[in-house]
Amino acid sequence: MKKPGIDRRDFLKTGALGLAGSSLLAGCAGSRRATEPRPAADSGVKKYNTLGRTGLKVSDVSLGGACEKPVLRYALDRGINLYDTAEQYHGGQHEAYIGEAFKDVRDQVIVVDKHVHGLAAEISHRDVVERFDASLQRMGFDYIDIAMLHHVADPAMFEHEELLGAYETLKQQGKFRFFGFSTHDAETVIPAAIASGLIDVMLIIYNSIQYPDRSGLVAQARKAGIGVMAMKTMAGRQQDRIVSLVNDRTTFSQAAIKWALTDPAIDTVCISMRTFEHVDQYLGASGRKLTAEDEALLSRYEAAVDDQFCRIGCTTCQSACPERVVVGDIMRFGMYYENYGEQKEAMREYAALNEAQRAQPCKTCAGQCETACPHGLSIRERLVRYDTLLT
Repeated sequence: MKKPGIDRRDFLKTGALGLAGSSLLAGCAGSRRATEPRPAADSGVKKYNTLGRTGLKVSDVSLGGACEKPVLRYALDRGINLYDTAEQYHGGQHEAYIGEAFKDVRDQVIVVDKHVHGLAAEISHRDVVERFDASLQRMGFDYIDIAMLHHVADPAMFEHEELLGAYETLKQQGKFRFFGFSTHDAETVIPAAIASGLIDVMLIIYNSIQYPDRSGLVAQARKAGIGVMAMKTMAGRQQDRIVSLVNDRTTFSQAAIKWALTDPAIDTVCISMRTFEHVDQYLGASGRKLTAEDEALLSRYEAAVDDQFCRIGCTTCQSACPERVVVGDIMRFGMYYENYGEQKEAMREYAALNEAQRAQPCKTCAGQCETACPHGLSIRERLVRYDTLLT
């Protein structure tokens, strides 16, 4: 419910309450453990950008997904100052990792946390606040910098009184500074987000295969003052299977990051980094320009994976399914399992589906999803495999 004397749009657009003076510049976390590697030459962050109207200075390469304290602190040593997590990552465990890693350097990092709120279920003010407070408790923090609605698919989310009222309460209590969302359906959600006037930051899919022409939509968000974080820039992360994408001068991963950062509206590319080597490799793209060799790598990758890469957010196959199988979600879980090294998380996500949403019916289905797929993916075969793999 709207509070007397407070305009929702003005409230959520306002900066931090009671948090002024916090330093948000990247700093050194001290000496690394003896077991940690010597950083690769020139492997640190080379560029910081202003995250839309928030005014926060963020490293152009940021860290998202699940990893533990040593990698998180190593990333901070290298200059990464924005860290993205979510309530659902490893059942909240990654929030605990963030808290453990940065409890003594809280003012040196920018923390993004995300929560899923499905409109299919009843949303209560109390539940939203309690879940948010539980996340803060797991991290051991009094506040986070950016609170996001996670996996937004329905623009009605930006008009939900109970949900927005809960976030008003949380912000008034000083528990977050800026408001945002993540989505796999940017074309539907971004225009509504801009129109709402509520959003400070967004996290969207941005890669050279899936959305080569998304720059116009992102530019509109930037014009509205919204900070833009890019995710899934590596378009399925299948590069390790393709020998032609490896050389001594650059990597596909670096080329993909540089490609996203060529769009001036992209403030940071948010990537999962599970190892010290990931940190060093991905930071090799920080502050660097896209080269002709990079573009050639991207073209080779696209040709190699065109009939293998499931475009996250595409719903063509879903509408063709005669059952209630959540085709796109299962394909995404399979990608996490096979290409991201996130086997446990993928299995946890699959287990959270109800029985009707899982892929058991695919074993005897005629495969209408494959006929509908514009990219010729063997969807039914993969769904059957994932049902076994993820169970």
